[in-house]
Amino acid sequence: MTEPFLRTQRKRNMIKKSHSLFVCTLLLSTPAQAVVPQQGELVFDIYRNGKPFGTHKLVFDENGAVTEVQIDINMQYKLGPITLFRYDHSNTEIWDGDRIVSMKSETDDDGKQYDIDAEWGEQLSVDANGETFTAAPMYTTSYWNPIALEGDKLLNTQKGEVEDITVDYKGVEEFEVAGTTVQAKHYSVDASVPIEIWYDEKTNQWVGLKFNIRGSDFEYRRMTPIQ
Repeated sequence: MTEPFLRTQRKRNMIKKSHSLFVCTLLLSTPAQAVVPQQGELVFDIYRNGKPFGTHKLVFDENGAVTEVQIDINMQYKLGPITLFRYDHSNTEIWDGDRIVSMKSETDDDGKQYDIDAEWGEQLSVDANGETFTAAPMYTTSYWNPIALEGDKLLNTQKGEVEDITVDYKGVEEFEVAGTTVQAKHYSVDASVPIEIWYDEKTNQWVGLKFNIRGSDFEYRRMTPIQ
């Protein structure tokens, strides 16, 4: 074989290897649709500065391709018998495959009320506390499904506002779920409240969340085993 031919072959092999590495990295870093847990629910204990602060529960009801997700978040801070802070959020989402169809939420943020009703079609129609607007379809900040991280905008499920986001894939890490160590994909999401979020590498189920707000560190610890 001539030297020019060998150089050409080596160049082609290098291009093939580079392309394979790029495809592998892309597959690892691109979010995918979550698998609904066999037990039909996800339960997280919420910790504030390392101390129990509340719960975040999701209940899934599947009917063919349609999935109804009932989301309830309850947090409170008490000093003896006196409640100093309380947060209650209830959100119902309807999904058809990987497409969200509707979302309705009610929130009591320590006395401040929010009522959001959203419908998806060719456009997203939102009624937020009596004020209406339309926007291009997008996912929501419920975050249970990693497919939401594919876009650059999300609908805030509490306030009904459109948030700009940027997502940075951090790689696969060991993560503890209900006393078991799993491999989880880690993403940093820059939003109105920046978050760190993890999804199980095998099932794409949501397994953890961390964020800081008002000077306090919050952590979600999943109590539901992965099935």
